[in-house]
Amino acid sequence: MKQFYGISLAFTFLSATFVTNVSKAQVSLGVQAGYTSADFSFNGQNRSDYSNVASYTKPVKGIHVDLLFNFPLPPDNLYIQSSLRFVTKGTTFTPVKYEQPDLTDTYVTSGTSMRLNYLEVPVNLVYKQPVGIGRVMVGAGIYGAYGLKGRYDYKVSRNGATVTKDSRDIQFSRSSNTNPSVMRIFPWDMGINGLAGFEFNNHVSLSANFARGLLMWTATMALPPKTTASA
Repeated sequence: MKQFYGISLAFTFLSATFVTNVSKAQVSLGVQAGYTSADFSFNGQNRSDYSNVASYTKPVKGIHVDLLFNFPLPPDNLYIQSSLRFVTKGTTFTPVKYEQPDLTDTYVTSGTSMRLNYLEVPVNLVYKQPVGIGRVMVGAGIYGAYGLKGRYDYKVSRNGATVTKDSRDIQFSRSSNTNPSVMRIFPWDMGINGLAGFEFNNHVSLSANFARGLLMWTATMALPPKTTASA
């Protein structure tokens, strides 16, 4: 079982304002992009799913690109902020350290990293406080995401030296996996958000967002045996 968590830095580099026909309220539309650092946690019984990896991981770096919407609410300075986001998530695995001479002259397969691309829709309640040249922003909310594509990287080692590196496609599906060359992951992800940032009077903004996944999901895969004897 796994849960995503990560932080992203965003820069809104294009912003426009239009008027809705129904409420006559100004709704802002922007495009933003930024840096993402993502990781996930899993319990000990799931380590075998990833071929000889330790129970702790390291973040994987990626990007996100958003089409951003701001909908004003009464009272003043309160907004519903949502976006259609392409985002990279995943993790970098830490291999299990084996004692010698148990695995002398054997080939050991271990996972190295996983990179997953999602289409995500965050929805946040945001408060914007005017301060001099702009407005301070703070907010929180939820997100839902659907997996698009991904890759799982692994290596084969012998006597501590890497023999070869390879990767497998990741299939986002609810169905069971029968293809030995792909890994299957449940496609949906959802969780909570928190954000803080500053919006300048020219509508350019800088912000940071923290997200924590709440949906527990499982993965199945078919890789070469985790430990095989040498020929």
